[in-house]
Amino acid sequence: MPAGWWALRAQQTVSFGKQVLPVLTNNCFKCHGETLQLSGLDLRSRATMLKGGQHGPVIVPGNAEQSRLYRLISGQEKPRMPMDGKLGDAEVATLREWINQGAPWEGSETAAAAPAAPSTKSLEDMEIPAEARNYWALRPAIIGLSASRCATRCRR
Repeated sequence: MPAGWWALRAQQTVSFGKQVLPVLTNNCFKCHGETLQLSGLDLRSRATMLKGGQHGPVIVPGNAEQSRLYRLISGQEKPRMPMDGKLGDAEVATLREWINQGAPWEGSETAAAAPAAPSTKSLEDMEIPAEARNYWALRPAIIGLSASRCATRCRR
């Protein structure tokens, strides 16, 4: 990335709804949301972030380096969060800039919960037409075919 990229990014206002909330929803709410609050931490509102959990507040508005949330997601403090993966550099930078900009919270005081996963029940009961059963992925595997023989045989 160009040297001035970080400086330019720091000058831009981070949108809570468009940039921060999606990161929190996709990576944090499953352990610190409506259903579950590990370590007593709920990240769904600015007030609960300021209150914090068992280890105290997770954000210090205006100071990402002093914010436990930033230190955990950037790997400066253990355990690195989220527990089931790692945020990308851009996501970490977005949260850092949002905290440095005072952690403004747009819209409702509490973030909306992630939408419920669509039901697969109707798909499980769906009839598969006979012509769809001929699709290559639904056929039994043929052991011992070379790639070239499989290419001609599987296209039938």
